[in-house]
Amino acid sequence: MKRVPQPRRRHALHAIALCGTLLVACGDGATDASGDGETEVNSITDLAGRWEATRVEFTVIADPQQTAEVIQQGGALVMVIENDGSYRREFTFPGETDPDIRTGIVELTGDSLVFDPAADGRVSFDYALSGEVLSLVTNLELERGDFGFTSDNFEIPAHWEMSLRR
Repeated sequence: MKRVPQPRRRHALHAIALCGTLLVACGDGATDASGDGETEVNSITDLAGRWEATRVEFTVIADPQQTAEVIQQGGALVMVIENDGSYRREFTFPGETDPDIRTGIVELTGDSLVFDPAADGRVSFDYALSGEVLSLVTNLELERGDFGFTSDNFEIPAHWEMSLRR
């Protein structure tokens, strides 16, 4: 596996970690009011708890054959969301032992979860909570070489999906 430049790679993984944590926390105390298997989330407190990623996947939009599943490659992502909306995310990249730790605030905005870390820009995810599983989805730009992705362009539009369990 080709190594990614740390600052850009860590930003992408930070977003993934945040999404996973939220998906897992939503299962505590919330109910399925829609009847479609999704659990209703009324406030950030419905997402409070410890979330562990079971799947973190990046896919190049222009070439869906180029995918990377970070958890299968040995990475780990754990997020804790507090009742006040603060969060702490620890992401360990594949092949590394020291986690990248981020803290910040997460908000519910319409149908999105918005993570506002202290160190990086805001990241907005579409989300769904089904029992104890939180699913997060967004699009972002990776750099050529991230996760071994190839492209004629330096920046590569990618689709990012995460599943987290509380």
